[in-house]
Amino acid sequence: MKLFGKLVVVAGGDNEVGAAATTLFRQQGAKVVFTGRSRELVSVESSSHFIRCDMATGESMEDLYAEVAVRFGKFDMLFINSDCTKEAWEFSSIEEELEAVKEVITTGVEAAVPFLNPGAAITIYHTEKPDQTVSPILVDMIDAFMMDYTRQLAQSGIQLFVFKADGGLNMDTIVRQVGEKIDQMLKEVAVAPPQ
Repeated sequence: MKLFGKLVVVAGGDNEVGAAATTLFRQQGAKVVFTGRSRELVSVESSSHFIRCDMATGESMEDLYAEVAVRFGKFDMLFINSDCTKEAWEFSSIEEELEAVKEVITTGVEAAVPFLNPGAAITIYHTEKPDQTVSPILVDMIDAFMMDYTRQLAQSGIQLFVFKADGGLNMDTIVRQVGEKIDQMLKEVAVAPPQ
């Protein structure tokens, strides 16, 4: 029970991936707050707490994190299920798409920083849609940005993990992969003892 006594927020917890993450964190002993459009969309343990927030409409993540902090205290881990953000974007250039990706990542992360305990970890999850064609140049640019951003956050004592799944797989396989990635992350993350 690596997360015993820790508070974990699952942003975008009202789909299969978010529900799986919520369950896995609970199994590790964490108190979990999950967010989404409706608690009824998924079956999650009643011991997990729900706060309504629709990431797809751009509801304020800062307001969400502030509400979590007021109700439960600062948190130790944040799991951002980015599949719950905008469904489809159209861009006129690779640079425009890169800026949109960077904005989504930094907005969700930066809004959380004031509400994180020292040594907190943030995980960003994304499913690549099977029909999604992404320029290799864009992938390289995003990877370079993420490496640099991870280093910046590390200087503040925040650990950042990013992982994605192949959307061409069935949901059971994707959920299993998410579980494996979370287990791997928990082996790597340096979680401070409960205070």
